[in-house]
Amino acid sequence: MLLLLDRTITPDVQATLPFLLKAIALSIVITLGVNLGVGFKLKPLRNVLYLMEEVKKYNDTVKAVEILDQFSKTESLEDKLVNRAEVIQALQITRNSLVSAFQTERIIREHQDFIDRRYELFAHLENNLTTLMTFNVNNQANEYGQLLNEALQIGMSVHREIEKLKQN
Repeated sequence: MLLLLDRTITPDVQATLPFLLKAIALSIVITLGVNLGVGFKLKPLRNVLYLMEEVKKYNDTVKAVEILDQFSKTESLEDKLVNRAEVIQALQITRNSLVSAFQTERIIREHQDFIDRRYELFAHLENNLTTLMTFNVNNQANEYGQLLNEALQIGMSVHREIEKLKQN
């Protein structure tokens, strides 16, 4: 491929120098392109990598507690794990938090397109809410009109009955 860029390869240094510069520039561009591509592919996994580091720290802490337990079984070491129950409880809470974080991260990755469209969805929700409120106002106006009509009919019936009673 590099030979296609410059066909004038000669032993002369003046002719070889442009070829080398082109080859170096092309290799730098390809390297940058590959690194950027890999960076964009790994961007969604940065949180997972961070969580993996936290799991490693958690495992190191569990190993340290295990070693302290082994030391406490020997009589030569007087240092014991003072609040072992609290440490175990803290480790269990940390484990549950890590599991929850991994599950949350997985859910976010699976539904990233939905999360990215949240502003669009909120706009549609606002439009739908406005439409429903307009429908509700129209519905209330229709109900109010029906109630007013019924009230007028009742009033007219009562007025007729009063007129009948006055005549009798």
